[in-house]
Amino acid sequence: MDSRTIQVDGVALHVGVTGQGPDVVVLTGGPGCVQYLEQEELSPAGHRAWFPEPRGVGRSGGGPHDMERAIADLEGIRAAIGVESWIVLGHSWGCDLAVRYAVEHPEVVTGVVGIAGRGPQRDRSWSEAYEAGKASEPISAHAGH
Repeated sequence: MDSRTIQVDGVALHVGVTGQGPDVVVLTGGPGCVQYLEQEELSPAGHRAWFPEPRGVGRSGGGPHDMERAIADLEGIRAAIGVESWIVLGHSWGCDLAVRYAVEHPEVVTGVVGIAGRGPQRDRSWSEAYEAGKASEPISAHAGH
């Protein structure tokens, strides 16, 4: 895994990179989590994977960030490293960031992979249905026999 420092709006951001092939950026949860996915074993096979660490977290400089700042930093990193387009993969809050980034920059996103995100509109209707299902009485394996 190579380690790079990328300047975005005057702030040094840490980005790990590994592999060869089409580009994919891997985003962690949080906001405010260190880049816990930056491991070669977790890198998508057959891709060049980029692992940015958020502004103000771990090895990255700067102060706190919100969704808008994270989107701007992600786009700044992409432009600085010279990647024309990439797949955006996010876990948890990183999934929400991936979707919002893709909505705001569709010309540079070739795909989105989301793992355990909540969605950019914070639509929790799926959660209500899930919770209602959990609350119902479990069906016995011997019911009706």
